[in-house]
Amino acid sequence: MLDYKNIIIKRYALSMSGSEIARQLSVSKSGVNDFLRAFEKCENLSYPLPPGITNYGIAELVYGSIPGSPGRNESIEYPDYEEAARLMATRKNMTLVFLWNRYSKKCAEEGKRFYQYRQYCELFNRWCEENYETAHFGAVIAQKMEVDFAGQTFNMTDPLTGEILTIVVFVVFRQVFFLKIGKKNSQL
Repeated sequence: MLDYKNIIIKRYALSMSGSEIARQLSVSKSGVNDFLRAFEKCENLSYPLPPGITNYGIAELVYGSIPGSPGRNESIEYPDYEEAARLMATRKNMTLVFLWNRYSKKCAEEGKRFYQYRQYCELFNRWCEENYETAHFGAVIAQKMEVDFAGQTFNMTDPLTGEILTIVVFVVFRQVFFLKIGKKNSQL
């Protein structure tokens, strides 16, 4: 964690630039400048600092949480992963990219902060691990093969006859595959 108190004092009491502060403290220039921008936008804290405030107190007021601390940032709108999982299971060709775009657009329209795509996917995977059971089946190569319909069909025109043929796509699973059983803790 950066020494926020020291950065603020060097900036406002000594009129040092972000680059000078970063060089003196042996930290990244972008980290110092990002913090100073966030500090200047903060409505709950300004220079001179209140007596007795700690770096943790500054981080809490500037960022809304202590950087690197566990727990969710409450200032970011949490996605409805139950609805996302339902749509992924019931709608043909539904993707996390589409769901994230819908989520981020809705948040932007409402003026709310939203998770970036990578975080959205990580949180969705964590939500699935907490809410769904999976069964693991081991398979020995050349003894078992699992086949599943991919859900998408394609049309192809036979170049000799002109006949339109429907192509059905199947997926073959070899070795280990996963089977989604259902929601954890659901009542029967």
